[in-house]
Amino acid sequence: SDAENGVSMENGGLTCTGYESCAASELYASKALKCSGYMSCMAGSLSTKLGGGDIECNGHLSCYQASSIQSGQNVKCMSSESCASSAVHVRDAYRVHCDGPMACSDSKLEADAGDIHCNGRSACTNSLIMLRNKAWCNGHKACMEAEVGSIVGSLECHGTFGCKNAKINVQTLRAFGYLSLQNAVIDSRDISIMSVEVYGYMTGSGASVECQPGSKCMVYCLGNACQDLQFNCRGSAQCEFQCDAENGVACPSFSQLEDENPIPKDDANGN
Repeated sequence: SDAENGVSMENGGLTCTGYESCAASELYASKALKCSGYMSCMAGSLSTKLGGGDIECNGHLSCYQASSIQSGQNVKCMSSESCASSAVHVRDAYRVHCDGPMACSDSKLEADAGDIHCNGRSACTNSLIMLRNKAWCNGHKACMEAEVGSIVGSLECHGTFGCKNAKINVQTLRAFGYLSLQNAVIDSRDISIMSVEVYGYMTGSGASVECQPGSKCMVYCLGNACQDLQFNCRGSAQCEFQCDAENGVACPSFSQLEDENPIPKDDANGN
């Protein structure tokens, strides 16, 4: 224990509370690892024993620019930019929580079998999110300009502008927030069946769904959620969408792209 410098160890756990108290260090704990001071574990390498304990980054910039945050349980980034510009990896079915403003922005976030929660304002903006289960973009601009990849997982965009300008490659996408998919690109690359559920107010405005050859893609619409959403069906792709324009459920703009030239569905029969 080095309490004067804001560093303490107890029962296999490690706590860094002082300013830069554990910065630029290689940190390992068999139990929980807590970085609560300002810049306390900045530019470090952090890890805990598998099943041993969480890594908690509670101070402003506490784990900023960490070369590796590899937790044996959950990673909790609770304060502003606490895990920004870092590489975060959780094993087994444990979770990443990005709860502070810009908490995990400009980062690489990876979960083996657990979930990734981007709850804070701009929490995971401009990040690479790699998952095999599920991610939530709940905060305002939470996953704006992020790149989300998982051929078997799912993504939910709840926050206003939650997934704006994002590049999304997941099996199941559900979007509820106002303009939460604005100008996003949803691509079925390497996915056999992709489901896109667009349910919020103007949610899909400016977005495009790219159904690639060999994929089957379904787009489900409610209210005006699919207004100004472009749905491109490429080559041998199978494409379906559910809407009801006569009863106020806006349809996406659909194009069948056999080659370089789009054929809008409305004009396919010369109408």
